[in-house]
Amino acid sequence: MFILLGAVYNVEGKTDLAIRSLRQAVELNPANPTTYGVLSYAYLSADRLYDARDAALRAIDLSANASAYMYLPVLVSGIVHKNARMVDMARTGYADQVGPSRNILLLAAASMIGERDEVERLRALVGRPDDPLAEIRMFVQGDIALSAIAGYLERAGLDVPAPECLPSETGNGAYSAPCAP
Repeated sequence: MFILLGAVYNVEGKTDLAIRSLRQAVELNPANPTTYGVLSYAYLSADRLYDARDAALRAIDLSANASAYMYLPVLVSGIVHKNARMVDMARTGYADQVGPSRNILLLAAASMIGERDEVERLRALVGRPDDPLAEIRMFVQGDIALSAIAGYLERAGLDVPAPECLPSETGNGAYSAPCAP
């Protein structure tokens, strides 16, 4: 129950409540890798990147067969902290992830490490999306993490719009600030 409640709180942007609920779940069952995996995403949302990494690594250690999603907080923490060893380990596990954000995150990782051939290969795969972070923002909500990822994507040659240049949450297409076309 605490895992689901924590996940819902995190999606609703109630990060402190999510973390509190998920820490209760860890106390009740410290051997459940799913709890640590979900907790790592709550920490990621709060820009508590070391905590996110540690919870994700614990989820991976406890899993008989770690799911690719468990590597995302490790990957993001490695990107932000410029830890090439961690990024390399995490992207190996994350490579099995399915979804449109996969190649974008792997591109940021390759850019951080400085692997030019991999950057070019991934750039060809991702093309030129209007907002490369669009699919990432739903699970990486922290400003520090998003800024680091955006910086490495820009270094790889992608244009990343500033947050104030994105359509408002009203869905009416209005922008929160004037932006260049």
